[in-house]
Amino acid sequence: MSGDSWEAFAATLDAECAAMTALAQQTRVLTGALIGNDLEHVEAARRVVEDARIAHQSALGRRRAMQQRGFGQRTLRQVVEYAPRALRPRLRQRISELAVGAAGLAISNNNNKALIAQGLRRLVRIAQIAQAAQEHELGTYQRRRRRNGGSSFLVSSKA
Repeated sequence: MSGDSWEAFAATLDAECAAMTALAQQTRVLTGALIGNDLEHVEAARRVVEDARIAHQSALGRRRAMQQRGFGQRTLRQVVEYAPRALRPRLRQRISELAVGAAGLAISNNNNKALIAQGLRRLVRIAQIAQAAQEHELGTYQRRRRRNGGSSFLVSSKA
């Protein structure tokens, strides 16, 4: 890894794991805010998640750049198997943490998408009900036609 040491690579991988852990934690906070249905809390959590996502992408980019400089197109697992024997357990642990973190993050993202979609469906349904009520609400009295085609008469909706 021309110019980069194994310790620097391990530190970069540690930083990526920490960033993913922070992102996953903030995503769970967003899930709680979506469940709580508090718009201010949701917006604040969304901003924190976005900041954590950017931090994770930055850490991921640094690790990938370092990996590519030293090993070209090899996978992270291949790079870890090439690492010095003393570092391999630590690096393997980080690979496992990244895999588990990615799976947990995917679950949280899917849950959040489902909560947002449900909220949107609820809003659409409320708008449909309000529109239907507005179209059918003519006041206390409504004009009705007689079945035989004769004249109309007023009927109270409270009757």
